[in-house]
Amino acid sequence: MNKIFFNYLFAIFLTILFSKAVFSQERLVSINENIVVKNLYNKSQTHLKSKAVNDTLELPFFDDFSTSTIYPDTNLWIDKYAFVNTSFGINPPSIGVVTLDAISYNGTHYTEASSNPFIADKLTSKPINLNYHPDSSIFLSFYYQAQGIGDKPEVDDSLLLEFYSPNEKIWHSIWNTPGDTSQNFKQVILPITDTTYLKKGFRFRFKNYASLAGDYNPSATSNVDQWNIDYIKLDKHRNINDTIIHDVAFVQPPSSILKTYSSMPWKHFISVFPLEIQQVSFNYRNNDNIIRNITSMLFFNNLINNTKLDSFFVNVDNYQPFEHTIYNFKLDNNPFPITPNDSALFEVKCKVKTDDFDYEGNNIATFKQKFYNYYAYDDGTAENGYGIDSKDAMLAYKFKTYKTDTLQAVNMYFNQSNPLSASQRSFKLTIWDDDDGKPGNIVYQQIGIRPEYENELNKFHTYILPDSVNIIVSDIFYVGWTQTSDAFLNIGFDMNRASNSNIFYNLNGNWYNSSFEGSLMIRPVLGKPIKITTTAINKIQSVSTDVKLYPNPVKDKLFLRTNNQNINNLHVVIFNNIGKLVYSGKINNGYIDVNNYNPGIYFIRIKDKNSFVINKKFIVIH
Repeated sequence: MNKIFFNYLFAIFLTILFSKAVFSQERLVSINENIVVKNLYNKSQTHLKSKAVNDTLELPFFDDFSTSTIYPDTNLWIDKYAFVNTSFGINPPSIGVVTLDAISYNGTHYTEASSNPFIADKLTSKPINLNYHPDSSIFLSFYYQAQGIGDKPEVDDSLLLEFYSPNEKIWHSIWNTPGDTSQNFKQVILPITDTTYLKKGFRFRFKNYASLAGDYNPSATSNVDQWNIDYIKLDKHRNINDTIIHDVAFVQPPSSILKTYSSMPWKHFISVFPLEIQQVSFNYRNNDNIIRNITSMLFFNNLINNTKLDSFFVNVDNYQPFEHTIYNFKLDNNPFPITPNDSALFEVKCKVKTDDFDYEGNNIATFKQKFYNYYAYDDGTAENGYGIDSKDAMLAYKFKTYKTDTLQAVNMYFNQSNPLSASQRSFKLTIWDDDDGKPGNIVYQQIGIRPEYENELNKFHTYILPDSVNIIVSDIFYVGWTQTSDAFLNIGFDMNRASNSNIFYNLNGNWYNSSFEGSLMIRPVLGKPIKITTTAINKIQSVSTDVKLYPNPVKDKLFLRTNNQNINNLHVVIFNNIGKLVYSGKINNGYIDVNNYNPGIYFIRIKDKNSFVINKKFIVIH
């Protein structure tokens, strides 16, 4: 992104916009970090480099990123800066792409990231034996796409291809393209005839230049400038016109079989499944230039007890050259066995079969259908972040429950926003009833709630409602927040499932539907109270009860100390003397700021994750 350009636009806005009401709006930004990559990196016990960097590969070299996830296949690639996924590409040649952006292998920004173009990701092949005669007709081909579902690379950003000369031990620039808006995948095919590269130990690599926005922009710390690459092929006996992929491949994974939601409570589903069951979507393409006969099949598996369920031959038909098919197989009956359990988990597996010469790696696509204790529109992965930059603004997410139940908690997934410090800004967790299709009266509100981040793969944080609260939901209700500042809170936003007709935001007393197509990563939790488990009880017993609060009475900063556990890992809730919740969140830097609390007696509950650890009392004086 060009910093001068953004500063110019910002200056114009400051000149022509006069009121805060004009400024205030909903915003969508790219994610600040890749939590999937970050956590896999943190959990890995081995170095990211391949253990067999010096292994020399023989032709052909091929990867369409359909059989690896998160990191590139270590049998083919020696680094792991790029991100393998099924989310960021729009209509790729085959399911799965590798994305180069502004995020490093550990899921966070590069240290040299700035508003000026900097070298970001690399994707480097293992050494390859290219000890061939120049007449061997060796060609490298690949597909690339700027932006995709992510952020547009600007003109000063670029994607490059480099070749490595084994004798010179030097990388040479071979091809590049400037940033551009979202586009269809384009194919590039390049001959390799220079004897500088026709050696054993040849390598090739892609890299990209990225740039961040200005500091005033909510996306200043966001991931930006995505490039998607797919279907890389290096082989001999090719020619410049060898651009046809003789392959039938899935393009996208199947989505939820539910009409409205991606997931819902199991007992709610089994009570109304005829209303929610719809179809399984097969999204595949005949990439060949000849007619291909394709058989599509569907399989269901119970992942709880690892048993196979029903399977179906869905369709057999001839498909024209380059025909892209989205075939919806209607489910007339519930494919999942009814059980008295509180939850269920199933695998939906789509498969296509065609000629024996067809590459099978991209002929399977799967989806995990979850039935837990929450309603969800999102698919569990955030491609962007959503927020409203206005104090007192409200965000409300509409849900319809098929069964009267009790709201016990709200799951939220926030993208980390450092250094914007949104995690230090509180908001009011808010529940509304319905008023003719829009949020109505406020049913419940908790103050002092802050964005919390979990160190697991796309894990939501659970905001548990107090035991004294009893919210019965039936039919339509709304979950969200009321802002106490103009901080951009950066809730996760799933771009692959559109539910923005259920997203409402309120500015100056008026409710508006969101203009951004996608789903918020907010999930109401229903059913039984969230109880302390045996494991949690053991954790409670393992935490020392010698938690000390000081000074007590306190004027501004209440410090907490314990000998046996890092106090900053614990969660606290604070109530005033009439039982009103005034704060819920983590302890920051070992203390809680009570400077704005009214004088009086307060009760603090210190808990480990969702389990109460100890109760304490303190007095605020001014």
